[in-house]
Amino acid sequence: MKRVLPLAVLVGLIAAEASAFENPRQAGGYLQSTWSTVHGDSSNSDHVPLAMTANVRQHWHLLKGAGIWTPPAVDENGTVFAVTGEGPGHSHLHAISPDGQILWQSAPQRSAADLDSLAVFSAPVLDDEGDLYIGDGNQFWAFHPDGEVKWVVELPELGIHGGFVTGIIVNEHVGGVSIDGKVMLLHRSSGELAMPVLELPGGAGPLGPPIPDPLWKNLVDPTIRDQVWEILRGHRYEITNTPAVHPETGRIYVIGAGDDENEGHFYGIDVADEGLKIAFITNVPAGSGTSPGISPGGERLYAMAEGQAFAIDADTGKQLWIEDVNGQDASPSVGPDDAVYLLGGQRLVAVDGATGKIKWQRDYSAFVGEHLPELWTRFGLLERGEPVGFIDSVASVTPDLLWATVLGGYAMNLFGRKFTHASRTWLIALKPEDGSLIASYPLPDTSEGGITVGPKGELYLDMLAAIASTSHHAGYQWILPSEVRMPEPVGGLVAFEQADLKAHCLVGLDWAERLLKGKGGNTVEAGWEGKRAAGQLEISQRCLESLSFAGTESGRSAVEQQEALTRVRRELGLIGSRARDCTDPDCHEKLADRLAKVVQSLK
Repeated sequence: MKRVLPLAVLVGLIAAEASAFENPRQAGGYLQSTWSTVHGDSSNSDHVPLAMTANVRQHWHLLKGAGIWTPPAVDENGTVFAVTGEGPGHSHLHAISPDGQILWQSAPQRSAADLDSLAVFSAPVLDDEGDLYIGDGNQFWAFHPDGEVKWVVELPELGIHGGFVTGIIVNEHVGGVSIDGKVMLLHRSSGELAMPVLELPGGAGPLGPPIPDPLWKNLVDPTIRDQVWEILRGHRYEITNTPAVHPETGRIYVIGAGDDENEGHFYGIDVADEGLKIAFITNVPAGSGTSPGISPGGERLYAMAEGQAFAIDADTGKQLWIEDVNGQDASPSVGPDDAVYLLGGQRLVAVDGATGKIKWQRDYSAFVGEHLPELWTRFGLLERGEPVGFIDSVASVTPDLLWATVLGGYAMNLFGRKFTHASRTWLIALKPEDGSLIASYPLPDTSEGGITVGPKGELYLDMLAAIASTSHHAGYQWILPSEVRMPEPVGGLVAFEQADLKAHCLVGLDWAERLLKGKGGNTVEAGWEGKRAAGQLEISQRCLESLSFAGTESGRSAVEQQEALTRVRRELGLIGSRARDCTDPDCHEKLADRLAKVVQSLK
């Protein structure tokens, strides 16, 4: 018998069936959430196509006492999945609600059979069924969203001796490239090996400097400090970065050590019916620990090595350009306009992905100078008295904002040993077009990580506290004034929320209207304006659902306001459903006019 559903129910079903994210930069099998893996998506872009305001406030600070190596993943409901590495007796995988409640944790490490502390350098990766996958020192784990173990694979039985710097998903398969250079893909459903393990033809990475004694004191399992240090710096091990997966072809890209310590290899690896097959090997400078990023159109790959940014052809592996940006070997972020954002020490650098030409570069020492005093150089123990600023995280990209962290401190010269003393760290919001500062917020520690973006404009920052721990515990702070000394680091995960939720909802609706009017500029992949607008409208509906009315506005009771809001959400659902299906500019223009009336009713 045919049934007629009420309009409100029908709109709800439409919203439930259509994902808010149909991200063209996400490969098959990944969860379509704002941040399903360490760099957001399979392209390692650190880009989220949702508008938000720069007006945020700190919401909570959890998992204190643990230095966190990777930014967390977030599912479509906003649940946060974070990883720590404190060692025996501690849980290392944590599921956290958006309001800061611990939902579940993995079993504490009691033996080698448990999720161990080496999971700290492997961020969870989420699949399209909501399951999550993570590696540790000797196993590869699958968990259901409620924390139940789905399956566990013993890596030594497959000839793999070392963990994964975050796993990858290729359609129905999950796996990754281990730090000893083995490419492994398993069936997501069972954990069984899907095809023979591929051993890459590289070798061990170059050796680096020894770990500083104070680094991560009391923040990381002391038995893994040396190994985590080497992986962080891109040394000793063959693979020390997260592979990218092409959103259309499923080709795997990863950078590793080469045949000798003087060169590195950039691999393209195909997943074929007969198994894993190396498509190309391109020689790159040695010691690159950066995760490669894929351009919005999928034609280019970006990475850093020895201060140089470079691009290679995603199909052939041919080097397209190389540019000396005097940058750090940190992973690039890739905006939807193909701007590549790179860490350049005191500068954040934006490069045009098509040409390699620098678009802009900005130093944030002047901002730091507004918050920290100029010091007397103390008999040359300080190289200079003026404070300096350093970019301290990979940048995250949204339609109208860049998010990063900046470290403020002083250039020290302690008996010939030159280093930076960290005094304070801030979360900063920037304009993508020129890097100018919009807003800043103090942080409890140094980050050295990334910034996860949640579905309601939340921001989650991992506090690795590397520079903070060396600055606090190195024993020289007594020569500095108390106001510039680094407090004892606590690490943990810091969450920010939108300070004005209604303003955040309206910013999202304004962005959707701009998309439908064709005014998104070159910040939208070609042909995706309608789908991007539909995704934004669905997220904005959820945002509006979070609003509550305790008093009256314009003479209307709270009940009347709530009823009006229900009508608005219903209209947004209809506009979004239509926007997802129509491609004609005239159709988009009519929907934009319809949306403008809705927005006006909310102001």
